[in-house]
Amino acid sequence: MRAARLAFLGPPGAGKGTQASLLSRSLGISHLSTGAMLRAMAATDTELGREVRERIAGGGFVSDELSARIVRDWLAKHPDEGFILDGFPRNLAQAQLCLDILDEVSRPLDAVVQIEVDEAEVVGRVAARAGAAIAAGEARRADDDPAVVADRIRIWRELTEPVGAFFASRGLLLNVDGMMPAPDVHDAISVGVAARLRA
Repeated sequence: MRAARLAFLGPPGAGKGTQASLLSRSLGISHLSTGAMLRAMAATDTELGREVRERIAGGGFVSDELSARIVRDWLAKHPDEGFILDGFPRNLAQAQLCLDILDEVSRPLDAVVQIEVDEAEVVGRVAARAGAAIAAGEARRADDDPAVVADRIRIWRELTEPVGAFFASRGLLLNVDGMMPAPDVHDAISVGVAARLRA
């Protein structure tokens, strides 16, 4: 079975990063977290790093062009690897960009996994993540501030939620119940992805 090419969708705190990490290990493919890459970029003392840092601290998103450039550069450096896109695409313009970029390199998506969770659960999970970071003596992520979380959920509802319908219309969407325990979510994703790769 060839290496899978996937993207993950879901609101902030849905568990995309956790599930993408689990699946990348079980399938032996790369977890391309644009959020983690941008946070690393924000930690640098460069003009671009400061710009990204300000956007993240305010709960906003970076430009479509920068997100696309990160993905395009990674694909160019890893021509034969399977991947999970986590954090891209975030809006309809990026969704079309994503398909265009992957079409350019003849590496179309096998599936887009959408992890569905209630908004109240999202708020609770992000608060728990922030609390765990503080307890461990680590810095809380700037985008884990409750006010920022509420704004990110609003942005997700307005800009990112329609991306699911975009991919569904192309037969790529795989909906998974993210309210289950994490191991069960992983199992559901694994079964769904395996079925797509066999199709």
